[in-house]
Amino acid sequence: MTEIYQDVVSNLILEQLPYFIFWKNAELNYLGCNKNFSDLVKLNHPLEVVGKSDYDLPWGKDEADFFRKIDQEVMNSQQVSNTEEILRQADGLHKVMLVSKVPIKNSAGSVIGVLGMSTEITQQKKTEQELREAKDTVFKLAAQVAHDIRSPLVALNIFLQDIDALPEKQRNLMRSATQRINDIANNLLHHYVQQTHSKEAPLAEPIITLVDSVLSEKRVQFIQRNIQFKENIASNMYDAFVKVDPVAFKRALSNLLNNAAEAIRDSGIVEVSIEQKQQQLILSIRDTGCGISIDKLSLITQSGVTFGKQGGSGLGLTYAVEKIKEWQGNYTIKSTLGIGTTVTLTLPLAEPAAWFARPIYFTAHSILVVLDDDPSIHEVWQSRYKELVLHYPTLKIINFYQPADLIEFKHANKDKSCLYFIDYELIGKTQTGIELVKTLDIAKQSYLVTSRYEDKKIRQQCIDIGLTIIPKPYSAYIPFNLIK
Repeated sequence: MTEIYQDVVSNLILEQLPYFIFWKNAELNYLGCNKNFSDLVKLNHPLEVVGKSDYDLPWGKDEADFFRKIDQEVMNSQQVSNTEEILRQADGLHKVMLVSKVPIKNSAGSVIGVLGMSTEITQQKKTEQELREAKDTVFKLAAQVAHDIRSPLVALNIFLQDIDALPEKQRNLMRSATQRINDIANNLLHHYVQQTHSKEAPLAEPIITLVDSVLSEKRVQFIQRNIQFKENIASNMYDAFVKVDPVAFKRALSNLLNNAAEAIRDSGIVEVSIEQKQQQLILSIRDTGCGISIDKLSLITQSGVTFGKQGGSGLGLTYAVEKIKEWQGNYTIKSTLGIGTTVTLTLPLAEPAAWFARPIYFTAHSILVVLDDDPSIHEVWQSRYKELVLHYPTLKIINFYQPADLIEFKHANKDKSCLYFIDYELIGKTQTGIELVKTLDIAKQSYLVTSRYEDKKIRQQCIDIGLTIIPKPYSAYIPFNLIK
């Protein structure tokens, strides 16, 4: 049973990420790492790090003291740390690392260690004097982190639904680790998106991805508090879009979630619900905080007014209300003293963007053709296929990792009813998935499956050739509809 667990974690999380990952116990001795980290510290195998401290690894005492100081601060404060750490190597050279560390807790909520994930940013630091270029570089790095992590996480979440052979404790640990890594990536991406993006005109954006990224940020931000952030999304909201400035919307939602969390004194729940009523999107934020009395409820949207929160400025709700009205929406606030508060936002639904893939239409004899360099994404589509083939046994799926193999298949099966699911970035290839679709002239029966769905250039390129995008996080959920 332990071997199954180790294989899943190693293959689907640690070894597929191009980053240095490690974890320590409360005494700051290493409990494990991925191969990238063991290579960095000149060990032959990740298991060799177990039991070692930073003083046993190939960097100086001053560096080891600093690393352990940050680790101890993370455990004591129970807060996320994003720091730059300098590694002095045996050859005298230095590496600058961007390191995210979070406390590890047991089921009782006690801190039992620290988890770290880092990537080298030496080259970025060398060019820091060019501020604009440096910020752009860091943003791209953050975006790449999110891209690299999302693919295996999608597959892992699907896999976790079917691992009844594992003990419940191990299943829960794996789910917790998956959510934590996803939250770190989204938090890093959100932090730099805010710094590198100017105000944008309202665009039609998928509401689920907007909400999910902000909730991930809040789970990390309030990790030291006993607060559960929950999502309750109606099943028909897959293709729900709203016309908003995405950066401003995330900021407004972030403010409202901060208000909700700060109103909770000890422990409680913040729940975000999304549903549709007629042509309106209804987004509710409910907390189990201290609540607001009726006589004060009418005052809270005034700038600078706040109740029941330590250190509150009273500006968060004001900003959110202004933006909601700017986007032709409305809001209501209901609160009961001692019970909690619910803020409900109403926004007009927008037509899904032209780049967004709607439900996939297929025939009982269709062939699903997947091209992706990531094995975990193939697992996702295999899982979807297994669901479909139970009802449509003549349906087929073919998996390719190399563009040349797909090209050969296409030429040999010109008359077959095929649906192509193609990744945008293919490791080691200069040709993108969009360029491949154009070359084969298969846009009408293809979908671009990518984590870079927020990139405006990619969106426009797809629109130009009639190709639609399936965001990789959506690949496990996009509806399949039979053409009868």
